[in-house]
Amino acid sequence: ATAAPYAVIERSSDFKRHSEFSSSMDFHVGYDHDFEKGSWFFQGGPTGTQTTDTDPSFDWAIKAGGERALSRRLDLYGEMGLSMGNSETNDAVVSTELGLKYSFK
Repeated sequence: ATAAPYAVIERSSDFKRHSEFSSSMDFHVGYDHDFEKGSWFFQGGPTGTQTTDTDPSFDWAIKAGGERALSRRLDLYGEMGLSMGNSETNDAVVSTELGLKYSFK
């Protein structure tokens, strides 16, 4: 088992019909831990967001997730995130991700 702190800069963008878009940029620090059949992580920090009709804003966000081996080639993974909301709307946003990953190696 190994564990370590890390830093990540990640950009996510969504492009919709015509010229609509939304984009976010995370500047996070985190901690991850590997164990025999999987791993988990926790990270957080400032997140910049912008959409077609808004000015850029900065929020705070956290994410936690993990991965677990179901077999030699199949893993189950998941992630949950919380954005604290921007200063204009104070809306918090919860996001989730869940999936299976199959390895061909």
